[in-house]
Formats: sequence, structure tokens, C-alpha cells
Amino acid sequence: MKKVHLIFIVLLCSFVYGQNTGILDKNYANIDKNNAEFNQEIYENNENSKNAESKKSFYASGKIKSEIILNSGKSKSNNKIVVNWYESGQIKSVINYTNDKYNGSLTTFWENGNPRREDIYKMGKLIKGKCFDNNGNKTAYYNYEILPAFKGGLNSLYSFINNELKYPEEALENDLTGKVIVYLTINEFGKIIATKIIKGSTACLNNEALRIVNKMPEWNAGKIDGESAKMEIGLPILFNIAD
Repeated sequence: MKKVHLIFIVLLCSFVYGQNTGILDKNYANIDKNNAEFNQEIYENNENSKNAESKKSFYASGKIKSEIILNSGKSKSNNKIVVNWYESGQIKSVINYTNDKYNGSLTTFWENGNPRREDIYKMGKLIKGKCFDNNGNKTAYYNYEILPAFKGGLNSLYSFINNELKYPEEALENDLTGKVIVYLTINEFGKIIATKIIKGSTACLNNEALRIVNKMPEWNAGKIDGESAKMEIGLPILFNIAD
């Protein structure tokens, strides 16, 4: 008898910081400034102080899109501030992080300059928050970040995986079990546009996990500040053979 367990769904985030001053492409590889194309985002690392680095990205028009200021200081904590702009030049958001968790104020703005949200976090936990419409009127609160969700919820996701699962013969014959974590990229329309294994087991279980995920229907798209957004999530699947 075969059995598969869905453990959890989490947003996986990673930030890469270059150590050298220069122009980087969107994959953080060094490029010649004269060859930088303004139809893509480019990044510039500038050392502001001994313990701080700044990384900027720009719209194709050349206008600033975002800036990340990283300051590790003498402590073991990595603090950074991320500032985003609309192409019009209006600030879109100012977000404080510690060790890649929201920590401190998270403030966003509508393009007309009115506040959109005012949140306070403590190491990833929301302490208090307020949301506003584009006229500056307070409105019902909604989370800044909402993960993609399988339509019908976790029970539907669990059922889909169990119904689709074909436990590999090789795994059954050799009592192979294990956990496979599949990395999904889900676009702003809820379509899975990329998958890859970020933590695998044996090849046959890895392939089965990918096969199941690639047959999934569209999800409910994730949202950032109320707007649909492309997101990446890790989907761990535990394969277990029961007697």
C-alpha cells in the first residue's frame, strides 16, 4: 500500500549580494557598463561605508526602480532597507529587514503619494498594521504578502497529489522512501511556469514528484500588497510506504 504526505507550503526567499563594486546583470554577474542594456534591469553595488553596501536596479527608461541598503555592522544580524519606486519617481515602498525577516516598519504608498499601508513587524511577526485606499481613507486590513494557494485549499491539494501518485515500481521493490521538495514558480495568473528539485531523494521519487507537480492545474495567484504577483514556493512531499 502506498501513501504520500503533504507536510507544508512555505515561501522560499533568498538574497544574493555581490562583494565588488560594479555593474551587475539581473543574475548578479559582473558586466561591462558600456554593454549594459537598458531594456533589462541592471544592478550597481556601491560601498557607502565599511559595513554597508547599496544595490540599485533601474527601469528600462533609466529611472531608478529599487535600492537595497545592506548593513551588517558589528553584530551577527544582517539588516537591510529596501526602497522601491514607481517609474514616475514616487516612492512605492520602504521595507526594513533583519536576517531576511520583516523587522521594523513596512510602509507602502499609492502612486499618487498617499499612504497605502503602515505595518510594524518584529522578526517576521506582524505587531500592528493599517491599510488605506488611494484617497488616503483607512480601509479593511489585508496582509502585505499572500502566498499562492491551490484552488480548494490544502485538502484539495492533498487529494490531488494522492490521486495522481503512482508510486514507482523501483521504489516499491526496494522499499525506497524520502522527502522531495519541489520549487514552484507561479506567475501572477496562477500558472506554474517553472519547477525544479531543491532537495531530493532517489531519482525515481524525484521524477514522480516532478511529474505530479507538472500536472497541477492553475493555482490562486499570490499577492503583494493586494496585487497579483509572481512568487516562488517550496512544496515538500514525503513519500512513505505503509504495510
